[in-house]
Amino acid sequence: DIAESAIAMGRAEGERRGLDVEWRVADLDDAALDADAYDLVTVFRYVNRLLWPRLADALTADGWLIIEHHLVTAADVEGPSTPDFRLEPQELLESFAALRIIFYEETIEIDPAGHRYALERIVACKGDPGF
Repeated sequence: DIAESAIAMGRAEGERRGLDVEWRVADLDDAALDADAYDLVTVFRYVNRLLWPRLADALTADGWLIIEHHLVTAADVEGPSTPDFRLEPQELLESFAALRIIFYEETIEIDPAGHRYALERIVACKGDPGF
């Protein structure tokens, strides 16, 4: 994440759960992503389409990718007002077609605070998912 405060929250929760995570503050527009370096890459509601090929390349042979973004919709939902920060239907499927798609959905959901969001999600792996 680019925000130190977000990393601090994640680190605290990871420690509480006993997880071994290497946390980094980085601007992904400028950060170098080594090929075959990450077992897991997650991206939540940060749209940078130019980054996507680098994310797939950064996965290890059996690495996993989890992405969630806002989806273009005519429904009355919260989130970005500009289409630059919303994905077209099946955009993640098309962009990550070289990976093995384990889960994909387009949905409208209501969060615990009662906010409605249109979301597109994908879970994919570079190799064998292990099942």
